[in-house]
Amino acid sequence: MTIASMLLPSHRRLRQQKLSRSERLVLVFMAFWCAGIFAFAMYSSGNEMRKVDTSVYQLMSSEDGAASSMDTLVADASISSAVTKKAQGKSCKLAVSVKDTHPECETKLQYLRKNWKVDTCYASYGVKGDDCTILIYLSEVEHWCPRLRDRQSVHRASPRIVEAAIVRRNLTHLFEKILTDDKFNYEWIKSRIASMWPRWVQAYDDLMKTWHSVAREKKKVILHLGLLTRQSKLNWTQKLATGAPLGELVQWSDLIASLYLLGHDLQVSSQTETLHKILAGDKSRASQCPARSLYADMIYLDIIGLNQMKKLTKTGFLKYACLLRVLDSFGTEPAFNSKNYAMSHKLKTQWGKHNLNPRQFFTMFPHTADNTFLGFVVNTVDPSSVSTEPRAPVSLVYAKEEYMWEDKTAYVDVVREFTEVHATVHIDKKLTKNRIPPYVKNHGLLSSEDLQSLLQTTKLFIGLGFPYEGPAPLEAIANGCVFINPRFNEPKSRLNTKFFADKPTFRTLVSQSPYAETYVGKPHVFTVDVGDTDELRSVLKEALRTNVSAYLPHEFTMGGMLQRLALYTEKHDFCNGAPGIWPPREALRVRVSQKGESCNSACTQLGLLCEPSFFPLLNTVEALASHDINCSGGTYAEDIYHPSFERVGKECVLQKNGLLYSCAGEVSRHRVCPCRDFVKGQTALCKACI
Repeated sequence: MTIASMLLPSHRRLRQQKLSRSERLVLVFMAFWCAGIFAFAMYSSGNEMRKVDTSVYQLMSSEDGAASSMDTLVADASISSAVTKKAQGKSCKLAVSVKDTHPECETKLQYLRKNWKVDTCYASYGVKGDDCTILIYLSEVEHWCPRLRDRQSVHRASPRIVEAAIVRRNLTHLFEKILTDDKFNYEWIKSRIASMWPRWVQAYDDLMKTWHSVAREKKKVILHLGLLTRQSKLNWTQKLATGAPLGELVQWSDLIASLYLLGHDLQVSSQTETLHKILAGDKSRASQCPARSLYADMIYLDIIGLNQMKKLTKTGFLKYACLLRVLDSFGTEPAFNSKNYAMSHKLKTQWGKHNLNPRQFFTMFPHTADNTFLGFVVNTVDPSSVSTEPRAPVSLVYAKEEYMWEDKTAYVDVVREFTEVHATVHIDKKLTKNRIPPYVKNHGLLSSEDLQSLLQTTKLFIGLGFPYEGPAPLEAIANGCVFINPRFNEPKSRLNTKFFADKPTFRTLVSQSPYAETYVGKPHVFTVDVGDTDELRSVLKEALRTNVSAYLPHEFTMGGMLQRLALYTEKHDFCNGAPGIWPPREALRVRVSQKGESCNSACTQLGLLCEPSFFPLLNTVEALASHDINCSGGTYAEDIYHPSFERVGKECVLQKNGLLYSCAGEVSRHRVCPCRDFVKGQTALCKACI
C-alpha cells in the first residue's frame, strides 16, 4: 500500500459524503501534497542520521556550544539510541590537539572505557561502552572533551535562571539560620565576624567606589569545616583556650563573612551529620553523573572535610569533584595531587593524591603558584590611624605556647640587651618545666583588642622561627611594629623537617615568614640569622633606629579579600574541560627557563608570576613556534617539567597529563613557562583581571 493510497479516501466514501467534483479534486491534491512532505521529511531525517554518524569521527573544540556541566540537562533517548546503533563497532579517535584544548579528555575516556558500567547513569545518557558514545557523553554532559563536529547536541541545556547577588548588611540570618549545627563550634567564628562586621560593610562600600565590577550572580555555596568535626579529633574548643595557632579558623571566618556579605546562598556544616543532611537534598548524590538540576555551584572544605565527603558520597564523589575549593594552608603541588604520579614516584603523603585541578587548592599565603591564593584578613585598625611617634624599646615575642620557647633563651637574651621583652603565652600549670626566661613580662592570652593595644606600644615583634607562615607578623606590621624574621641557614622542607614531612609539597622555607620577607621587606621586616649573634645585634640596632609607619598589603585587607572572592566566584570554572578565559589570555607572557630552573623562578626573574592556567596554550609545537621556540618534533610525556625543550637538536617534549602542569620543579632541560603580571598588593590578580 502506497502513502497516497493510505491518505486518499475511497470513491465510495467520497460519493457518500456527496462532495462536488471540484471539492473532490482539491481533496486529492491535498492528499498528494501531504504525502510529498512526509516523504521529504523521512529522507531528510535519514540524511541527518548519516551526518551525525559521520560526525562522530571528527572532533573539534566548540566554545560556543559548551555549557556548564552542572546545567539542567535533558536527554533525547530516541536520538541517543539511533546514534548509538550507528556508532557500534566503530572507533572514534582523538586528535592530538585535544590534549591541549581539553587536557583531561583522554584520561576521562580511559576511565569510562573501564568503568562505564559501575553506575547506570552513564547508560541513561546513552553510553554503551564504545568510544563514540563515551565521547558524546564527555563532550555534551561533562564537557571534558570537545564537541563532535556538526553534531546537534542530544543533551540540550535548559536555560538557567540567574539570580543577582545582593549585598547583605545584617548578620541576623547568618547567625540564626546558617551557623547553627553546633552550639560551640562557631563561637570564635561568630565573635570574630561580629567584632569586624561594621568594617566589612564599610570595606565593601569603599571597594565599590573604586572598583566598578560587573553584576554578580548569586551562587549556591556549601561550606564544610572538617577541622571542627568530632571525627577530626582536633579538639579546637580546647585549643582556643591554650593559644594554639588559629590561622585556619581565621581563614574560615573571613571566607564565610566575605561570601555572606557578597550575597551568596550559604549552607554551612561543622559536623559530618550536617554535611550528610545537606547532601541528602541532592537526589542524585550517589550517582557519578552530573545532577540534572544544579544543586550547588561550589563547595568549600578543608582536607579533612574532603576525605569525609569522599566517604559520604562514595562513587558519587566524582560528580562533585570539579565543584570543590579546598582550604589548604601550605598548598598541594601537582606532583602530589596526581595519584598515579605520586605513587609511581613514591611520594608519601596522607594529604595528597586527590586528582583535582591543582588550582582547586586554596592557600593561606600566595606561596604556591599552582594553587589559588585565598588568604585572610588582618584584623587591625586602619593603619593610617596608628601613631607614627617614636616608640620605647619594647619587644613582643611571637610565641603563644610555652613549647615554642625551647632552646631560644640565648636568642632572647640578646634581644633583652636592647629592649624590654614581653610575651603573650598560655602557661599550663601542669607543666613542671618553664622555658620562658624570668625577665620576660608575660601578659598571658589577650583578647584581639588588648593585643592590638599592646602592639601599638611595641617597637619590635620577635619571631622565634615557629609557627611557620602564620598571620601574626602581618598583624604586628599593620600596628606599626618592625618584624624580626628568623632566617633558616638550612631551608625547611619535607626532606629535613618533621613538620613538613607529610605535607604534599617540596616547597622550601628560607625564613619563618617568606611572604613578609619577599613582599613586605625593609623597613618593616628584617630577616636575620638569629644564630649569628653579631649579625643579630647589628640588625636589632638598625631596626630600633628605624621609624616606620603602620603598613598592610591590600590583599590582606577586607577590601582585598572581597575583590578576590567576588572574581573567584564569578570567574572560576573547574567543571569545563577546556582551558578557561580567566585570567584573560592577553595577560600571558612566555619565559624560557634556564636548565635546572623552575617556572616559578623563571617568571620571578622578570618581576612576574607563573600562571599555570596558561600551560595548555603553550602545549603544541605550533604554539611554541609562535613564541620563537622551534621544535624539530614533539613527543608527549607525563611529568611535571613539560612542556620543555632542548636547544641542541630542538627536541620538544609536551605535557601528556593535564594534572601535571606545574610551576614548580627543576630539570636539566629548558622549561617553557607561562607568566603574568600582577597588581601590586593583590598578587592573585593580573592587571587585566580587574
